[in-house]
Amino acid sequence: MFKRDHNYFFIPEIIAFFIIMPLAWWVTDRTPPLILFDGKIEPYYVHRSETVQVTWRAQFSGRDCGGLSQREMVDSGRGLYPQLARDRKGVFVPGDSNSNIGSVQTPPLVIPDGMAYGTASYKVTQFYYCNWLQRFFHWPIVQPSPYIKFEVIP
Repeated sequence: MFKRDHNYFFIPEIIAFFIIMPLAWWVTDRTPPLILFDGKIEPYYVHRSETVQVTWRAQFSGRDCGGLSQREMVDSGRGLYPQLARDRKGVFVPGDSNSNIGSVQTPPLVIPDGMAYGTASYKVTQFYYCNWLQRFFHWPIVQPSPYIKFEVIP
């Protein structure tokens, strides 16, 4: 009969621990590095083809992950103006009283020529890849922002 050596009986458990625990950690890693609360577009009243600056109030988790961001605008006639996903380029600036709460200023945004006049909205969705499992399976942490209102004027 097979006799198990008592000195090595724990090796499969150790191997399983060092494989299963990191995988479990990576699967449950769904905390976004940055949460955008609200924002403003300056100037608020804007003409078509003009460039505006978007500033968000944000909370930073303390870690920075690579990823993509996708911008979209919706005009008063419900026309959708998406901008394809691209590398994230916003920069977090910590606030004075709390280093985890601050602002993010994104690259300038050009208002499309075809937007209808009236109240429009802007939104950005962040796709974060914080570990190799998220990259391998194309399973990012998705963090949509709230909408920011602005006015397109003639």
